[in-house]
Amino acid sequence: MVSASGAWMRGRRGVIAEGLSLRDYRRGVVCVTGWFVTGAGRTVGEDIETTWAGTNPLAPSVREMGPAARHDTLNDHWNRWNFRKIAGFRILFLKRLKEVFKMSAKQTDVFDKLSATFAPETVKKWEAMVVAWNANPMAPNPYKEPKSGTTLQDVRLQLAREEAAQVATGNAPRHKISLPAFLIIGFELEETQYLIRREVAQTKGLRTSKQLADLQDKRNGLLCQIQNWRDVQLVYTPHVASLLSQSPSPPDTDSHSPSSPPETLPENIPLYMPYSLPPHICTLPELREICQLQRRLREPQADDALSEVRRQRRVTQGLWQFKCFNVSGTGNKPNTRMISLYKCFDKKMMQAAEKYRVVWQALRVLDPNGAWSLHLKELKDADISGPGKDPDDRSTTNSRYVPSWIWLVPRVADASNVEEEFNDSMRVEWAKAKARMIRWEEELLLVQEEMRRVIAYHEWREGCGLSGYAHKQAAICSRMAEQCAIYWFRDLKEKEITPLWATAYKSVLSQLLHQRAAAQVDEECEETALNNNEGNEGDEDQSGDEDEVDSNVEEDDYDDFDFDD
Repeated sequence: MVSASGAWMRGRRGVIAEGLSLRDYRRGVVCVTGWFVTGAGRTVGEDIETTWAGTNPLAPSVREMGPAARHDTLNDHWNRWNFRKIAGFRILFLKRLKEVFKMSAKQTDVFDKLSATFAPETVKKWEAMVVAWNANPMAPNPYKEPKSGTTLQDVRLQLAREEAAQVATGNAPRHKISLPAFLIIGFELEETQYLIRREVAQTKGLRTSKQLADLQDKRNGLLCQIQNWRDVQLVYTPHVASLLSQSPSPPDTDSHSPSSPPETLPENIPLYMPYSLPPHICTLPELREICQLQRRLREPQADDALSEVRRQRRVTQGLWQFKCFNVSGTGNKPNTRMISLYKCFDKKMMQAAEKYRVVWQALRVLDPNGAWSLHLKELKDADISGPGKDPDDRSTTNSRYVPSWIWLVPRVADASNVEEEFNDSMRVEWAKAKARMIRWEEELLLVQEEMRRVIAYHEWREGCGLSGYAHKQAAICSRMAEQCAIYWFRDLKEKEITPLWATAYKSVLSQLLHQRAAAQVDEECEETALNNNEGNEGDEDQSGDEDEVDSNVEEDDYDDFDFDD
């Protein structure tokens, strides 16, 4: 069968996979980065399968036939599909040509803007790396993701070493709990408050005595931790004392009592972290160091939370696919167990997402225009998707699927990282942008070549028939070639592209235009004579059938075209 995608014309090295498979991620980065080989354009290798659905209804009939009848019946239907696809090339390739011009310009603009953000020597280094990998796949891979960036524990280790250096010089901390430890304990208290609030929200309604007792124990433990942490807080941020005096104190009795105001429950007590203090307090000189230190801790904390979201997303997607392929249809018990397991990991993912949102809001207050804002964005529920296209998502195709930004976050370059290390983390995105641009440029050349081959195919078929029936087929093929030429001509002219086959159809195009002009004049004269008193109330009948020759072609479109180029 002839593929409408022209895949039969694209027998070159390498084909870019349109889909995204979890199996490829489990096998390693080699399977994934193998999609970026050159020379394939936007080949759809599975396009031939789209026509097989048309022969599925034949199964009840052909299974009752003998071998010869079955063979002839299937051949008749496949020949019909072949002719239908060949006849549709006229519309298909013009549609692809328009899309290629649009997407090629868009991807080129994106790549140029991205390249302009790096030094010229850095771009040259990356280009040489891409060329070397295309020539030898064993060379360093420009599409290989670098290792994850600095984590919260790395920053803790760095701050601990800085604190040790200060103690060695005689600058002892103001409390036995150091300032970094004070902030990290505050982060942990925020997370504990969120977990209790989430538990209360999920268990609304009737609760057993055991559930109430467990919840009360958690609240009591959290309240004790907050009260112990307050002593350290007043040492490093004494201005919080005025805010604490204005806040309602927690009740001495059961904090779960219905009469207790919600704001006095331990999970709702404001901690007054440095980022949540009023602006007139945050800007004080004595708090500047604390805010700066908290910013340094918040950035890796956001990276850790986002990494956890991605990890849990991979796990939940893998569980869901395992359930669909191995568990569905086996009974209620296995399905219930899988759903419970899925909800467990989904709960962890939402916890990490909420943690990221809290950290992101803190960074907005501490450093609104910092470097972190270039790669850390607001996390919405719709952003928690991927790593590949959801099989149940019908809103987009694989070829136009855009991954969520959470999978494109590069490593942050903080004060301790050199520029080269930061650029190395951005190399992958630059290489992918370049690959997308080149694929669309290749597709532009391929579509033009496929147009030429369609014309050549019709011309070849014109002279390959047998006597009698062959002349009919030759006329059909010649007419189809003329229609393709007329249908494509104007758009190619607008893009200043001169196809070689246009010269052969100059006389046909001119003759057709003169005939249409004469017929239009005769029709207008006859209509004017019949409706002289009533006026021309009817509109000229225009056919919207895409299978007919385009009637909106102007004569100047062909006379102005230089057929001799």
